[in-house]
Amino acid sequence: MKNVPHWQWFVLLYLLLVAIPVYLVHSFLKSRAYANRTFGNLILYFISVLATGYLMHSVCMWLYFTIFFQFRN
Repeated sequence: MKNVPHWQWFVLLYLLLVAIPVYLVHSFLKSRAYANRTFGNLILYFISVLATGYLMHSVCMWLYFTIFFQFRN
């Protein structure tokens, strides 16, 4: 991690932009999937969690490489 510029800010940004939204989608759809156990709800759960993770990861990487990666120590 010593070669990653501003890695502390990167971890904080990743936590706020990726981990928390994925956890919120997971907890909401898990309760929905347990309430009504159908194959459609299971597929909705997996696709939504994966899509949220991919989308937010892309946003986080874009922000990191355009803002924080420019300022090296």
